[in-house]
Amino acid sequence: MKESLKQVQLERDEYAEHIKGERAQWQEKMRKMSQEVCTLKKKKQHDMHRVEELERSLSQLKNQRSEPLHLEPPAVPSEVELQHLRKELERVSAELQAQVENHQHLSLLNQAQKERLQRQEERLQEQQERLRKQEERIQQLAEPQSGVEELNNENKSALHLEQQVEELQEKLREVETVTSTQKEPEAAVPAPGTGGESVSEETPWALQEVMEKLESGLMDLLEEKADLRERVEKLELRFVQYWRERCPSVSGRPGQGRGSCRAVRGAPASEPCPRAGKLITL
Repeated sequence: MKESLKQVQLERDEYAEHIKGERAQWQEKMRKMSQEVCTLKKKKQHDMHRVEELERSLSQLKNQRSEPLHLEPPAVPSEVELQHLRKELERVSAELQAQVENHQHLSLLNQAQKERLQRQEERLQEQQERLRKQEERIQQLAEPQSGVEELNNENKSALHLEQQVEELQEKLREVETVTSTQKEPEAAVPAPGTGGESVSEETPWALQEVMEKLESGLMDLLEEKADLRERVEKLELRFVQYWRERCPSVSGRPGQGRGSCRAVRGAPASEPCPRAGKLITL
């Protein structure tokens, strides 16, 4: 799962770099097209002014033709100049129409590029959302696993404490047996003056001290065992509650889904599953 997450992150970074490069290229193209559009607008305005001037000149020539001819001949034949102005007007009109069509084509191309860039950004956002969901799923899977490991460690500690308690109880029984042996009839005790009196006086004190130490250690172990049992029960309840929240459809049916539960807990097949409503007891 971690390797797949790293692979997805790497693909996301590569795709983001690719998108960034394409975005820079499109922005550069859009900047150039904007400059071309501005240039075309200026040229269009210039051509429009030129057309207006030509129209005014043409109107003046028409007015001159409608007036009676003067005795003085014109410096330039009016028909030749009119023909020239008409050709110039047609040429400027054709250039203006071509510029308008080019401007429309650039606008359509710019709109298509914007839509493509928007689709790529949406795909990048979708990949980021999928990656976020995968990270959340990995974190959710890691939470019960850590709880299971802690529960197993607590169970091992509790078993170790039980073994220590049993050993101490066995030693305590041995000490009690020795103590009861020391309390047998005084016929078995050596006569005064033989040196056995000092041994018989020191032995009960030594045994009493050993018994007190064993009892103290036993009480400490029992208290520690009780604390561990309480912690284990809390962990078991948390574990069961987590799986009931994760799998509400099978939480009310004992025995169903035990395989997946054991796979997460790392427990053998014979161990009861917490999702079946059975807790591990010490």
